[in-house]
Amino acid sequence: MGYSTATEEKHAKALKYDLDVSYKQLSQVCGNLQGTYATSAVSFLEDVIKGNRFVIFRKFNKKMGARKGGRKGRFPGKAARIALMVLRNAIANAEFKGMDPERLFILFANANLQASFPRTMAVGRWMRHDFETSKMEIVLVEKGKTEEKEQKEGKIETEGKEAAEEKKDEGKEIEEASEEEKEEADEEKKEEKKKEKEAKKEKKKKEKTKKETPEKKKTPKKKAKK
Repeated sequence: MGYSTATEEKHAKALKYDLDVSYKQLSQVCGNLQGTYATSAVSFLEDVIKGNRFVIFRKFNKKMGARKGGRKGRFPGKAARIALMVLRNAIANAEFKGMDPERLFILFANANLQASFPRTMAVGRWMRHDFETSKMEIVLVEKGKTEEKEQKEGKIETEGKEAAEEKKDEGKEIEEASEEEKEEADEEKKEEKKKEKEAKKEKKKKEKTKKETPEKKKTPKKKAKK
């Protein structure tokens, strides 16, 4: 027999079937447990078993007396004992998976009729009395954060922020250094261009002076008389 729920987040489950208990009472016990933390649910069920607290019946409460606060309820000890057994099973499964028992939250708790077996009443009476069995399942998830984990996460966040700031500062320094190198390279290029321009100007001046000065005619040398 499988579970009726499926969750993507990390969870722990517990299922019990063939339970000799009223599914109506067990379903109302589950209705009081769903949406609470496992630790408070355990203490609640223990108080119900002792008779100190009552279970609110939102259904199957016809002609039921009201309790303190004007809510209809009862003290189903047998259903509370079975629910406590299933809940402790689920908590043990969660601890085996490495989940924090203080953060366990009851995401889903449900009980239903499983089977009905026809029986005859005692002393040969003609009326029938069916024997009914029920099943119960609980799903636990982690919810909330403990103080230690919050402090650790806070330290990790601060360390991460400091590291990010250091990286930013390093990046700024590298950018500044690269900008200075670029400026120096630009200045060197400008100086080289100036030198090239000056060299070209000098060449042009030399060419002009050569053109302006006339070439001297070569005079033949006189032979010396003997």
